[in-house]
Amino acid sequence: MTFDETVKLTLTALKESINEKPTKDNTRFAYIKSEDNKFHMCSKDEVGKFLSLIKEEPEPKV
Repeated sequence: MTFDETVKLTLTALKESINEKPTKDNTRFAYIKSEDNKFHMCSKDEVGKFLSLIKEEPEPKV
């Protein structure tokens, strides 16, 4: 699984479990990549970029 696929899966799970739409203003995201083992807290712009990965998909019908 690629990094982008992992981020997409994580944010999709978050989106389905909260009562509001995730935005760069109400979502915080951090990760540790195995290559360097360093903690990275994403900026709002980075969060917005990652959220755009899940906005491209249609909403699931319930």
